[in-house]
Amino acid sequence: LNHIDALLEPVSNWNLLTAAGNTIRYTFSTSGALAYGATGPVRHNGELSALNAVQQTNARTAFEYLSKITGINFVETADGAAGQIHLVNADLADAKVAGACSWGAPYAYDGLTGEITEYDADAVIYMDNVEWGTANAALNPGSGGYQTLLHELGHALGLKHPFKGGIVL
Repeated sequence: LNHIDALLEPVSNWNLLTAAGNTIRYTFSTSGALAYGATGPVRHNGELSALNAVQQTNARTAFEYLSKITGINFVETADGAAGQIHLVNADLADAKVAGACSWGAPYAYDGLTGEITEYDADAVIYMDNVEWGTANAALNPGSGGYQTLLHELGHALGLKHPFKGGIVL
């Protein structure tokens, strides 16, 4: 269906080689997010930092909300290497950007059979903590920061913008 396909990114299959089903692990650890770095898909200035306690509480609320409307089971993990969605604060290079999402899915396959043998889908949600630091400081439900977080989580789950060049799809 064109009206649905127009909203979907060619995003990763989160649990391609696991029995996790509809479970996605998220983390507030910055360790697994460093692979994307300042030269990666989302440019940021300086170091990444963990979300503060209030941001984390409200991010959990966002995951609960998304779970209710999608049926996806979001599970928090403290292990950055085990997390599939990483939530971090960063000074995003573009001052007009309040949040960003970057994802990737490195994989390996058997050259003889063509079967995928290794697969690791990851997404990083970056919340700007400089130009948008005030708006993103708490991520309270209903606030602009919370809406930015939901927007970026939508990208992590495979949604595109519902517009292109000012045209709503």
